[in-house]
Amino acid sequence: MHELTICQNIIKIIEENALKQNISNVKTIKLAIGVLSGIELDALTFSFPIAAKNSVANNAELDIEVIQGQAFCRSCSKAFNIEQYMQPCVFCGGFEYDIIQGKELKVVGILM
Repeated sequence: MHELTICQNIIKIIEENALKQNISNVKTIKLAIGVLSGIELDALTFSFPIAAKNSVANNAELDIEVIQGQAFCRSCSKAFNIEQYMQPCVFCGGFEYDIIQGKELKVVGILM
């Protein structure tokens, strides 16, 4: 379950920022997670309280924004939504594209 390690890294980021800003208690952590990131949201939300125990985020909640996947097709020069890797372009059926959105995992906000 790599989601526990991800949560531990999120807590590390939160604690570093809390120390810089003299924050002792975090109530909400806002995350942006792409559908192509490979992160299981249920596993992440299950693991978070374990990772947050005895930290400034001990009782914090996660507020997760899911970022839709998007790709740009090099064959037909069109952007399209993508839900999984190896999905063909919806316009031309090609597989020569670049993922331009959806692989993110970002801490976008901390609420006290």
